Amino acid sequence: MRSWTVLGLLAVTMLMGTGCGGSKRVASHTGATRGAGNSGAGQIFDLDATAVADGQSVRVVGTSNLPEGSNITVLLMRGNHLSSDSDIHATDVGGGAMPVRGGQFSGSFPLDEQQLVSLHPTSLGDLVTACLQFRTNPGSIGDPAAQDAAVTRVVGERGSRLKESPHLRVMGSATDAPQNWIEIHRSVELLSPYFGRKIPYFHETENDVFCTA
Repeated sequence: MRSWTVLGLLAVTMLMGTGCGGSKRVASHTGATRGAGNSGAGQIFDLDATAVADGQSVRVVGTSNLPEGSNITVLLMRGNHLSSDSDIHATDVGGGAMPVRGGQFSGSFPLDEQQLVSLHPTSLGDLVTACLQFRTNPGSIGDPAAQDAAVTRVVGERGSRLKESPHLRVMGSATDAPQNWIEIHRSVELLSPYFGRKIPYFHETENDVFCTA
């Protein structure tokens, strides 16, 4: 789990590559796609999703023309203020991964606020942002974000065939081995299960800088 300031994340985003558009509380946007074949040549890969609050979890349902078995990583992030400064911090409050099956994916991700509690925040953002990422880094055995060889053959090594995606994010652009990812953001209004209404909330503008690897 991680925690960042917005200013710090902006710097990371500028160094690592380009981000995609902003998020929506309950939103669905259809990106350009061209049929799902096996070679990946000439295709515009993308994904689309809706996120809703489901009790103390965030439920994500979506569609994609990415290859069968592609893993979609989910990071849940919440903004917060700490007593030590006036910055808005972004803290990881849960997540996981879900596979693409038959052009669809879905999952329910409970909030895990253990790290947030340890930071002793003075106020919280009223939104939880679900960052959905199709990652193309090689990963390691057992890593739920890793893509198997069949998926990599279609999208290319390090996502070389993802360059036309409407939601492209280039990771590590300043390195010798940049990676093309697909990333979208969806935000939902959700009270903290731990803090409830015992802590003030501030209205959070939907900010894609909260999403990072």
